[in-house]
Amino acid sequence: MQGANGDKVLIRDGNEVSAYDGATNMLRTGERPPEADGPPEAEVASSEEIDGLLAEITPTIRLAAGAPVEAAGRWAYHSP
Repeated sequence: MQGANGDKVLIRDGNEVSAYDGATNMLRTGERPPEADGPPEAEVASSEEIDGLLAEITPTIRLAAGAPVEAAGRWAYHSP
């Protein structure tokens, strides 16, 4: 990350975290807390379920899930 007072570098290796502040030439290290393992599991709605919910809000919306395409070296989704 580029800051007004120098670069800041954040590195995570497993549970170890390091942060370097170029402005102060300081390195801070620590461990990720166990409760930070990630968000709780959630059910994923299908595009049909989302389309149904959107239809309740605005009848003119149609959700389409197209096949992934590669654009500028990255994967993206587009509607057919």
